[in-house]
Amino acid sequence: MNPLVSNIGVMLLSNYVCKKLDMTDPQIINYLRIFYVTFNVLTYLTYQYIKMKISKKNDLKTIKYQNQKSPMQMLLKGGASDENEEAVITTTVVQYDLEQVESLIKGMYTSWLMMGGMHFYMKYTQPMVMQGISPIKSVLEHPLFNAYVLGKEVERPFGQTPSAAPKEESKKPKKKLPAAKKD
Repeated sequence: MNPLVSNIGVMLLSNYVCKKLDMTDPQIINYLRIFYVTFNVLTYLTYQYIKMKISKKNDLKTIKYQNQKSPMQMLLKGGASDENEEAVITTTVVQYDLEQVESLIKGMYTSWLMMGGMHFYMKYTQPMVMQGISPIKSVLEHPLFNAYVLGKEVERPFGQTPSAAPKEESKKPKKKLPAAKKD
């Protein structure tokens, strides 16, 4: 299933559940906290298991990919590109996979801080339902889970657009299109 469609499904399901629950009842809030913590601990343990499997497999096959700027980097730099950011990166599968797991774990830490601030400081309880389901759903859809838990073969690098692959065709001259006629 497409992750965007499943994200919408999770959002609609969490809104439906939250409408059915009394969010002012302290007992319900404690159950939501247990739900949130349980699913996030399960997600964290899954990432640690994947990390252990990556180290155990120790796949030293080399991969090459082009460093892709995040949308935030492009926004902050005005879309300008540096020469070193456009460089082709050569790494091993084990290094690449460990970098991916580490970035996912750091994302979890950020999510925990934001959810802690929203829940304990601003007293929001409804986001705990969605933030309890989303991390485990993301783990189950991630290529690392498919590779190291389910044993499927996955293509690396993950999530790169075809334009971000190393460019071999850029040396060819581009064809000019005919000019549009003005009336």
